[in-house]
Amino acid sequence: MSVLGRLGIYGLVLVAVFGIAFWAGTLTGPTGTETAPATMQEQEH
Repeated sequence: MSVLGRLGIYGLVLVAVFGIAFWAGTLTGPTGTETAPATMQEQEH
């Protein structure tokens, strides 16, 4: 259980880090404008 718990915690941390990085990227501009169309196309599929 401890191993699964650690993996779960690491997973949540990774999701939080990528989420914050993506959110910050959308605010900064250049990276946000490049990634926004790609995410929209993925959602359409």
